[in-house]
Amino acid sequence: MAGQIAPAEPFVIEDIRVEPVPQCLVCGTAGTARYEGLRDRLFSVPGRWSERVCPRDGHLWLDPRPVTADLGKLYRTYYTHADGTTPSLRLKVKQVVEAAGREAAFGYSSGRSGWAWFLVRSVVAHLPMVHDIAGSGVMWLHARHRGRLLDVGCGTGVIARTLHDLGWDVHGVEPDPEAAAIARRHLGSERVAIGTLDTVDLPTTSFDVIIAQQVIEHVPNPLAFLSQAHRLLRPDGRIVLTTPNTRSVCHRLFGRNWRELDPPRHLHLFSQRDLSICARQAGLVVETSRTTARTAWEVWCSSRALRTHEGSLGATVPPGLRVTRRVQGYLFQLVEHALVSAGAEAGEVLVVVCRKP
Repeated sequence: MAGQIAPAEPFVIEDIRVEPVPQCLVCGTAGTARYEGLRDRLFSVPGRWSERVCPRDGHLWLDPRPVTADLGKLYRTYYTHADGTTPSLRLKVKQVVEAAGREAAFGYSSGRSGWAWFLVRSVVAHLPMVHDIAGSGVMWLHARHRGRLLDVGCGTGVIARTLHDLGWDVHGVEPDPEAAAIARRHLGSERVAIGTLDTVDLPTTSFDVIIAQQVIEHVPNPLAFLSQAHRLLRPDGRIVLTTPNTRSVCHRLFGRNWRELDPPRHLHLFSQRDLSICARQAGLVVETSRTTARTAWEVWCSSRALRTHEGSLGATVPPGLRVTRRVQGYLFQLVEHALVSAGAEAGEVLVVVCRKP
């Protein structure tokens, strides 16, 4: 049965207990080897790791994968520990552009006025790529849908804080105690639970919206995760998922050096097709499924660095990038955005919205 994988005896890679996962979670088909001997070159978790691919639906997964009890060992130096509130001119400009995009495309009033703001808003209204950047900051949720929201894997609460300030009744779940502590400082301790969907006690049918930004790829059993989300949603409630896209341009270009493989933290990687199948198996209706090129420049820069250097990057984006390399990354993003706009499943990130009937 899909979603049910026969138990196998764990063994050890370095100090991490792992278990074999020979079958596809989505359809139960035996996987074939796709990548072998992968190393964690972002945050230096020890070991060599392998990926399998399903010959039927293209689903990609880590095999063997860390047992649930040892998953915390993969995140000791992970970037969710950073607060992300350091002010800078670049950040201020980004905030202004995003506020204009949110107002123009998603109905969130910025409270700003005057001719300068009108000019910025008018320009942004005609830039679809900026809409996508602004949309990612609110998980593409329109202001008219405001209600009770759960941010799963909220990290330090960056998106949760934004949505709270925009009028949502926001709650969060985060397994990393350090990241959760930062989120609690901003949202309140009663609004952020430490744990995961299957360990935190949350009432059934208690949320209008659930968001999971770049979370489902870290979950040992995505089908169980989506089933838990189904339980927590009110009727006609929605879950918005983002996750790396296995059919992206960068994956096709860089293969085993694609940053989003991210072994051993990314346990499952999806295309539109297999994630939609998984959602339907959990009882959800897929309303929209698309890809975005929003992160293309940084994925391109990181993947290129992984291909040309043997050592660890120590970050998701290589530090000290030359201006020319950044420009190349932004040009690549424009190309990928054009492909996505033409209807290709080419973007680095999947954006899937599902509804509970």
